[in-house]
Amino acid sequence: MVRLLQLEEALIATIRQLKFRDLSLNDRDRLAVFDVKDEVFWKAMYTLTRAVFPGLILLCTADSNTPGMDLLEYYKHRTSVAIMRSVKLFEDETMFESLNEKEVSGLLREENQVFGSVEEER
Repeated sequence: MVRLLQLEEALIATIRQLKFRDLSLNDRDRLAVFDVKDEVFWKAMYTLTRAVFPGLILLCTADSNTPGMDLLEYYKHRTSVAIMRSVKLFEDETMFESLNEKEVSGLLREENQVFGSVEEER
């Protein structure tokens, strides 16, 4: 998500080129272009990234070969603070609109593909 935010201007410039407009796009590509054009998408991406970025640094610090145990408690605290600051923004329905039943069923189908369904475990 961080890299995507860094590439925002390049992605917008790419979809505005005449060569790009001449391409034949499938449904998935059209949805990606729609997201790149959507300002609310970028605001939501920034909000999510801002909330989890200290957690990403925490994971990188814990996973590195250099000593850094003294930083883990600090980054854990910073992660909690960042999430608490973002709670009101997460409740913004214009940015994070509630999922309708069709989208939820699609998400459940994908979850079953990745993790397996409950019926398969029995």
